[in-house]
Amino acid sequence: MHTATTHDDSRQQRTRRIDVTDLDAAGVEEFVRTSVDTDAVSLEHRGARTYLVVGQ
Repeated sequence: MHTATTHDDSRQQRTRRIDVTDLDAAGVEEFVRTSVDTDAVSLEHRGARTYLVVGQ
């Protein structure tokens, strides 16, 4: 159980949320292509903001 918690903690540390509310879909795609070194991304909507979630 302790090992799983450690694994979860390190995974959370590698997860980044980047506010992309003001970008259109093409802008988000371009940002991922040029600025993110992984394709493990998703979008998350929180309130009135949209975040690109990287590394989850």
